[in-house]
Amino acid sequence: MKRNLQGSVVVVTGSARGIGAATAQAFIAAGARVVVADIDTDALAVAKDRLQPALALPLDVTSRESFEELFEAVTTQLGPVDVLVNNAGIMPVAPVTEIGDALARRVNDINFLGMTTGTRVALTYMAPRRRGHIINVSSMLGVIVGPAFADYCASKAAIIAWTDAARLDMRRSGVKFTLVLPGQADTELTSGLTPVRGFRLATPESIAEAIVEAARRPRRRVYTPWTFAVLAVMYRFLPQGISDPMLRLFGSERVLAGQDRGARTAYDQRVNRLTEELPS
Repeated sequence: MKRNLQGSVVVVTGSARGIGAATAQAFIAAGARVVVADIDTDALAVAKDRLQPALALPLDVTSRESFEELFEAVTTQLGPVDVLVNNAGIMPVAPVTEIGDALARRVNDINFLGMTTGTRVALTYMAPRRRGHIINVSSMLGVIVGPAFADYCASKAAIIAWTDAARLDMRRSGVKFTLVLPGQADTELTSGLTPVRGFRLATPESIAEAIVEAARRPRRRVYTPWTFAVLAVMYRFLPQGISDPMLRLFGSERVLAGQDRGARTAYDQRVNRLTEELPS
C-alpha cells in the first residue's frame, strides 16, 4: 500500500549538501515536514535558506547526546518522528597503508556507529508508538569492494548486516527498515575520482527519489540504479577468478590513477576540519 507522506515528520542526517540535501528537498516536495540535520553549521544555514525545511538542527552523529537533543527538539516542535534517514558519511580514498588508525576509526564512528546510534535513539520513540520507518543509506561499495576504499567499504558493509539483523530484532515492533544502496553518484564524496566504466554517475536527485519512494512503499532493500542489483548478484556468486578481472574491466584500478588531486584535497580538508574535534 502506498503511503501518503503529507504531514509526516522526516529527519535526514548529513543533509546540508549532496544526497542528503536532495533527499530533504524531495521529501519537502512530497509534503513532509522535514528536519535538516548536519554537523556543518555553515552549510546547514545555507540549506535552511535554500530548502526552507520545517527545522534545521546541528547534529554530531557520533554523539548519542546530540541525537537525543535532536529527537527531543523535533518531537516538541513538530511531533513524533515518522521517518529517519541515516545518510551522514565520509569517504576517504587511499590504499590501506595510507589510512591512519585515527581516520579509520573516524570513518567507522561516522558511517556505521552514527547510523546505529541514530537508529537506537529513534527506536526509543518509534517502538512505543508501534510505527516508524528507518531508512539507512549504505552503498554498492558495501557489496562490491574496490581498491582505495577499504575502510569505507567496511563501514557500508556493516550498515547492511546491522540493518538486516535489526530488522529481524524489531519485526514485531511495527517499525520498518529499509536499506538503500546507491551506485556511484555525482556528489562531493566522489569529487576528483575516475568514474567506473559503463555506468553513468547517478544524480543526487535520482537517489533522493528512490529514498522517498521507499518511504512511500517500504521495502527491505533498494538499489539505485536498479542495474547495480544485477552486479551485486553476479559479484556474490562468481568465483574470484572471474569477479576480480570483471572489476578491473570496469576500471576499479583507475580510481586513483586518474583522480583530480586538487578537487579531492578540498573535500578531504573540509572533512578533516569538521571532524577533527571528534574522539579518535
